[in-house]
Amino acid sequence: MLKKFDRGLDAVLTFCGALLFSIALVITAVQVFLRYAINQPLFWAEELARLCFLWMIYVGSILAVRYDKHMVVDIFYETLPQWGKRILDTIVLVVVGVFLIVLTKEGYGLVLAEMTSVTPAMQIKVGYVYSIIPLAGLAMLFYLVFPYKPAKTSSLSE
Repeated sequence: MLKKFDRGLDAVLTFCGALLFSIALVITAVQVFLRYAINQPLFWAEELARLCFLWMIYVGSILAVRYDKHMVVDIFYETLPQWGKRILDTIVLVVVGVFLIVLTKEGYGLVLAEMTSVTPAMQIKVGYVYSIIPLAGLAMLFYLVFPYKPAKTSSLSE
């Protein structure tokens, strides 16, 4: 059941990230064309591209946590003995976990606080825009607790 949820969430996140990128790219290109070629810009295009970009960042962060692909500086880490690496890994896991719990809690508070505000051009409730913050926090916590383990494949070179 958990594996099915994991695969489903991964597929949805990957699709959403690609879709958000595509929308931001297309709407920005159309906006540039309309503004400079026929001098008739879309008043809502910049706002939509910015919202897509915001959501894309959080979706990408979720996938980065899922596949353990966040940037690291490992000069210090590589000099540690094996027991030191385990201790540092545990410390990092706890610190990231606490950060994600705070992000989720405070993001939820922000969503509730901003439900009365609307975006200027598209008139979307700002709380809906910010809803990605607690959702991403929960998804990253899920992947922190249940890390991705790629299936072992056999290789002819082994």
